[in-house]
Amino acid sequence: MPDKPVLTLGENGQGTLATPVSVGEDYGVLVTLSFQYSDKEGKKQITGIGEATVENAKGWFHVNRVAEIDREHIYLSDDGWQATVPFTYYVSLGSGYDAYDSAAVISLNADMPMSQP
Repeated sequence: MPDKPVLTLGENGQGTLATPVSVGEDYGVLVTLSFQYSDKEGKKQITGIGEATVENAKGWFHVNRVAEIDREHIYLSDDGWQATVPFTYYVSLGSGYDAYDSAAVISLNADMPMSQP
């Protein structure tokens, strides 16, 4: 699991943000958020938010692979280069699922570890 969020931008206007989310020291997941972006004259802008998937990174017995994005509360900056995306993910220690809320921040013009597709 990466220590910090990792942003990947594809050539076709598709991107992902993989971000670690921890609950205490013993439990963690890796949430991958897909999004669309445009690149006009060297300025990138977020044009849409896709889906969020979840992987067990540490400690959970079971993790529901799909997270629910709270689309009504997505914040997109005026210039379109940053979005805060709230989501709920579901994990289990073996006796039913518990819901946890978190958020991912996509920053296209910030210093963030970036990988190439």
